Amino acid sequence: MTDSNNFIKANRSKTRKPFAIALSDLLPDLLDPVLQKRAGLTTALIGAWPEIAGARIGQACIPSKISWSRANPTEDPFAPATLFIVADPSVALALQHETKGIIARVNCFFGYPAIDRIKISQSSISKPDPSKGKNPPSNIHQKEAEMMVSVVENEGLREALAKLGANVLASKR
Repeated sequence: MTDSNNFIKANRSKTRKPFAIALSDLLPDLLDPVLQKRAGLTTALIGAWPEIAGARIGQACIPSKISWSRANPTEDPFAPATLFIVADPSVALALQHETKGIIARVNCFFGYPAIDRIKISQSSISKPDPSKGKNPPSNIHQKEAEMMVSVVENEGLREALAKLGANVLASKR
């Protein structure tokens, strides 16, 4: 009798873990060790790059790795590193002129003087063209979606759901 009571109490005290975990919660834990080992980067730096580099420059370049000097690590283990950036040739010159500001913002991002140099390599950065998206939904898809959401009372919500539904229907067919 006491064994079964202990079993029941032990199972009640355990908290259940959520079954579904958001992918955005898993990726930094999975990718950060790989990026840190291979390139010295973190997903946080890559994610914040457009704000660090600025809107115009940040869209046409990306940090590729951080390299710390291995000359004599016993002298200064916290010696600043070199940030390698792959930039589109159209913004490479502007990026070169902004290096001091970018170094300051990267160091502010890390919270200590982590970077003291930037090396720029020019290469085309391929970004998906938003104008080459999927075809807009047809009138049939729009009408079908409008019929599905006709019971929604709020007009703004109904229009948003109809637009979403039409896009979903068009992508499935």
